[in-house]
Amino acid sequence: MNLIALSTPISDEGSAVPYMIIEASPEAKKLITDYSDKGDTWPNEHHRVKYPLSELKIGYCFTIPISEASELGLRTSTSIFGKKNNRKFTVIKHREYSCFEVARIA
Repeated sequence: MNLIALSTPISDEGSAVPYMIIEASPEAKKLITDYSDKGDTWPNEHHRVKYPLSELKIGYCFTIPISEASELGLRTSTSIFGKKNNRKFTVIKHREYSCFEVARIA
């Protein structure tokens, strides 16, 4: 019998969906200059997608525990995705909550 951790939601296909999209923190919202979204969001269903960057609207974010991600790798992934798709993100390290926040700011 397989046990599944209750804290990790499971999608209909059976794969783990570990990152919930939530409203960005006040610290991230300070960096937003324009809330007009020039592009649509889309669910990226490629098998190698690790983070839900394509689903973020301006002013929203997802968080990752510090123990689960490399700060450099996370910053690199968001930067490359942003350049390819004409979007801007910020990665904020919240030491008090032991997590990274990845927020879309443009």
